[in-house]
Amino acid sequence: MSNTIHFPIVVQCPWCEKGETLADKPADIKISCQCPRCGRIYHVDFSTLKVEKAAAIRRKRGA
Repeated sequence: MSNTIHFPIVVQCPWCEKGETLADKPADIKISCQCPRCGRIYHVDFSTLKVEKAAAIRRKRGA
């Protein structure tokens, strides 16, 4: 018996269409990803497998 995990769901980056985000099953979750190829940000809804372009927001430091 193998401990290999299979990721049948592959979502491509909407910017460059080369970077990928992998999932093992659909879930009721939304995440933000940074493409490993082009470095741009996108949102993935794993319940509908919808992908949207997004922009990073700078965090404010201090009060």
